Amino acid sequence: MKASQSRAPKQAVHPSRPALRDEGAGNLSNSTRTINSDGARGNSAAPQIALEIQRRAQAKRPKNFCFGCGKDNAEGMKLRFVIDDENRLVHGSFRLPGRYEGPPAHAHGGIVALLMDEAMGKLSRPENVVALTAEMTVEYLRPVPLRKKITVEARATNHNGRNYWRECTIRDADGNLLARGKGRFVKVADRVVLGRP
Repeated sequence: MKASQSRAPKQAVHPSRPALRDEGAGNLSNSTRTINSDGARGNSAAPQIALEIQRRAQAKRPKNFCFGCGKDNAEGMKLRFVIDDENRLVHGSFRLPGRYEGPPAHAHGGIVALLMDEAMGKLSRPENVVALTAEMTVEYLRPVPLRKKITVEARATNHNGRNYWRECTIRDADGNLLARGKGRFVKVADRVVLGRP
């Protein structure tokens, strides 16, 4: 190789996941534009995500590497929720291990937000849609303890076009409210595309 030539750096890619192609020829802003506040698709990454979901559904055994709920993510939380389709509710009980510590003996605020995001995201199943988090707020009322039982519950509150609004709470074993949150999720695909319930 001549001194004037240089090699392009290799992209880090998970071995079982192809990288999403960036149509912006290296311009990161093309692949990271957000969905408009009214839920309009615009120049967002949503179509790429929908195509990746469709590609995985066509595979013999789709993999789930989600940090929150993915069974194929060795470093993930592997959260499991019960989905009540009829009442459009999701709930789960957990004991968070010490590795998620923020303040001493309590969960990091980012983990609390992740629990809510996962629970509210699971409400897409009864709606038969794939909807991504567009915005979310969390109100931290009391520290969430580690190694003690907590219950996370999410419910659907409204739906308009591609927008789905949800609420979530986290309570301790005595029923004390520890945190509550709200989120707006935007539909990017129909759930039937996934080929699995």
